[in-house]
Amino acid sequence: MKKSASILSVLLALSMMAAPVLAQEAAAPAPETKPAVEAAPAADAKPAAEAKAGDSKIPETLTKAYEKMTANVTFSMEVKTKMNGQEFVSKTKAYFKDAKHYRMDSEVAGQKTRMVVDGEIAWNYMEAANMIMTMPVPPSPTDLKKDIEYVEGKDGENVTYTFTDAATKMKVVSTVNPKDMLMVKMNTFNEKGELVSEMTYSDWKFEAVDDSTFKKPEGAQEMKMPEQPAPTK
Repeated sequence: MKKSASILSVLLALSMMAAPVLAQEAAAPAPETKPAVEAAPAADAKPAAEAKAGDSKIPETLTKAYEKMTANVTFSMEVKTKMNGQEFVSKTKAYFKDAKHYRMDSEVAGQKTRMVVDGEIAWNYMEAANMIMTMPVPPSPTDLKKDIEYVEGKDGENVTYTFTDAATKMKVVSTVNPKDMLMVKMNTFNEKGELVSEMTYSDWKFEAVDDSTFKKPEGAQEMKMPEQPAPTK
């Protein structure tokens, strides 16, 4: 296994983009329930040979795919997620100027939300309530864990990268088309190997994303996300 100091944080952030929408649809934060068992990673995904000790280089194919999906591009995502014993399907349109300036418009069960990260500012917009809730800016890809490992494999003509969090044993399997260096799909598994979410990508358009994309809707009520209490010792 090869160690990656950064990419899993990026992948987990992307895989959880639909979480605010799904949580609202569920009407309450999800308790600690066991997600339904789904298919495990593809059996024909063949891991590559282990890297030499100390080799922490992020795979070039995945690095290029990440760069392409975060620089003046729009694309669509469909996410299937299990929550509270139900399956939710959300559809998201993403607009990336760069890794620190992007917007995600999501819809699930008719409910529409928008998440925007604009440099040092981040907020969610709930269309039905015409409300904006500011939130902490997600971690930069440079603020990363050091205990992430990955295994490279194959899924047909595509390349797969399986990332495992050493602490939680959570896995993210990213599939990349090496010909055009684009993300194909991303699956998230819990510590038992059960599929938690499945994300597929489509409708790639490479064009400049204007700053007006990140403006707040006029007339919306603004609130701050409640701060989390400090952990007790």
